[in-house]
Amino acid sequence: MDRKSLQVPRLYMPMGLTIVAGVVNQVFCLYAMNPPNPIDCYADSHSSLLYPERQDAIPTINVTRKFHSFFWMMFTSCSFLIISNIFQVFSVVVKSEEYYDFALTMHAINFCLFATGVIFGTQNRYSLAGKVCSGDFEQPEYLQPYVLESEGKFIRTFLVLTYMIGGTLGTWGFWRFLVFLWNR
Repeated sequence: MDRKSLQVPRLYMPMGLTIVAGVVNQVFCLYAMNPPNPIDCYADSHSSLLYPERQDAIPTINVTRKFHSFFWMMFTSCSFLIISNIFQVFSVVVKSEEYYDFALTMHAINFCLFATGVIFGTQNRYSLAGKVCSGDFEQPEYLQPYVLESEGKFIRTFLVLTYMIGGTLGTWGFWRFLVFLWNR
C-alpha cells in the first residue's frame, strides 16, 4: 500500500460526515426501538387483517418483533461503522498501515451486516404481514391501536433512502472504476 492512500486531508471530510451520519442513524434506531405504541401486532401471511393477539388456530406472525430485530441490526451496523471510521482516521493520523488494513476489514464486515439488514428489512416491511401491520391496508376502527404506522413509515423511508443513496454511490463508483481502467 502506498502512502498516497493514507493522506490526512483527503480522509477527514468523508470520515467526519460518515461518523455524523452514523450517530444520527443510531439516534433514529434507538427512537424506533422504543416506540410510543409498545403493543405487539400479529398478522397472517395470507390475509389483510391484523390480530390484536396471537392466534393459535391461525399461524400468525409477530411483526413487531421482526421490526425490532431490524432496528437492532441497523443499530449494530451503525455502531460498527462509527468504530471502523475511528480506526480509519486513527490509522491516517499515526500513518499505520496495520490499523488501516484492520479498518478496511471492519468496513467489509459492516457492509455485509448492513446489506443483510437491508434485505431483512425489505423482506419484512414489504411482506403481506408487514404491510398489514404498517397500516398499508384499511383496518376496522377497533384495530387501529394495533397498527404500527410510525414504524412502518420509518422503515419505508429508511429503505427508500438507502436504495437511492446506494444506487447513486454504486453508479458513481462504477463510473470512477471505468475511468480508472480507461486511464491505465
